[in-house]
Amino acid sequence: MLSAKITVNLENHGKLRALLDGAESADSQEMLDYWARTYKSFTLLRFDIFAGGGGNWRKVTRETARRKGNTRILEDSREMRLELAEGIGVVDRDELSVTMGFTSEARHSNANLNISELATIHDRGEGVPKRRILVLPNDAVMRTLRGGTAKRMTRIADGRPRK
Repeated sequence: MLSAKITVNLENHGKLRALLDGAESADSQEMLDYWARTYKSFTLLRFDIFAGGGGNWRKVTRETARRKGNTRILEDSREMRLELAEGIGVVDRDELSVTMGFTSEARHSNANLNISELATIHDRGEGVPKRRILVLPNDAVMRTLRGGTAKRMTRIADGRPRK
């Protein structure tokens, strides 16, 4: 299964690690849920930009445009986007990491595949130009994740209750 994993490294932060180990599981789950929501938002926004012709996805060739009758990168990007909004989710988690992947079993209307299979084919470039969907977060998203994580960890360290 195609996936992306987000992990916090606390090797050099023994005191914080001890606090998290002793924290309510709800605190850890809140942090992991925050990571999952942030990563999913990043992935969907990136998909919108790239499917619309921005980013580094290879443009459609003239031959392909003639055959398809248009120059859109993905033929059914709206349907794929709607399904990805439902179909990108948490596939695994432990105390300090969350793994995101394609979870949808919904069938694509014009393909004999489910959305997860179709997204994986595009992501890997299997018989079609490679269109990476699950990628490492960019610097801006990493700053957002670090800032949000720091706030949550500070609250845990201070012993303040969750909101």
